[in-house]
Amino acid sequence: MSYYFGEQNWPQLEAAIRQKTLVIVPVGTTEEHGRHLPVETDAMIARMFGDAIAEGLLQEGVPVLVTQPVYYGYSMDIVTRWPGCLKIRTRVFMDYIFDMADALIGMGFDKVALLDCHGNHDGLGDIHGGEWETSMILAWRPDLVDQTAYTDVDAIRCNGPLRGPVSTWGLQETKTGLFGDPTYARAELGRACLKAGSEAAVAILRQYMDL
Repeated sequence: MSYYFGEQNWPQLEAAIRQKTLVIVPVGTTEEHGRHLPVETDAMIARMFGDAIAEGLLQEGVPVLVTQPVYYGYSMDIVTRWPGCLKIRTRVFMDYIFDMADALIGMGFDKVALLDCHGNHDGLGDIHGGEWETSMILAWRPDLVDQTAYTDVDAIRCNGPLRGPVSTWGLQETKTGLFGDPTYARAELGRACLKAGSEAAVAILRQYMDL
């Protein structure tokens, strides 16, 4: 049986509500990711994690449904310098997400989880279109990655313990729309990131379901 929310009919959703099913809403966005990655990279990664987390929860007997990813959201102005960013105003975006959660709760679902896959990834050595995001797409859709366009010109130069969690967006100028180095990307790393991230999320969500 499908775990996608949108592939259920209403009697199936009614049964899911009775079973205290968790609903996961993956959140991505659409914006440029350099010359080598598709503009839907964040939404694709949101789908990858949503699927992996749902499969992990089902294996542990936790009832779960996953919505389609949110494909459009807020982006910083810097990424609008290149084609591809469909920027949504913050208030509109917040209201949209709120209304989705409110509708799910209103129809009877007690547990809703937002899976945020758009934002800084400071602990991973790059934050935008670099090693780890490129590795994720290589693992899932290598046909969408232009490996001939890799460049290290925007490798993060201020990454270190003293920087802490401060974003490099305002500290380093990007030349190609990247903040990171995709030349180190490997599909194996993408699969490892997906496995580690989804396993951690499954553990957290199991605790959430026990509340």
